[in-house]
Amino acid sequence: MLAVGRYVLAPWLEPGALHFEVETLRSRNRLCLRAWGDPTPADALACVSALIAALSKLRAGFDFLSDVSGLSSLPDECMPELGRLQSFLVARAPASRA
Repeated sequence: MLAVGRYVLAPWLEPGALHFEVETLRSRNRLCLRAWGDPTPADALACVSALIAALSKLRAGFDFLSDVSGLSSLPDECMPELGRLQSFLVARAPASRA
C-alpha cells in the first residue's frame, strides 16, 4: 500500500453527519480527500484539521485530489474552516518562477 498516512472519520451509522477520508501518498507527493454527507462547522473543523496534519507530511509542490461530490450542501458556517485550509495551501505552494 502506498499510503503512509490515512485519517478516517466516518460515523457510518450516523445520518446527517460528514464522512471523510484523507490519504497521503508520500511517494507521489499527493493528498487525496473524499468527503460525503451533511457537514456541520464542527465536522468542517475536524476535516480541515486532518487535511492540514496530512499536508504537513508532504513536500511543497504536492498534488491535491478531492472528491466532494457526495456532499449534500456546505453551510456558510463552514466557510471559515475552508478559508483556513486555503491559507495553508497557499502558504505551502511552491514559489512561482518568473
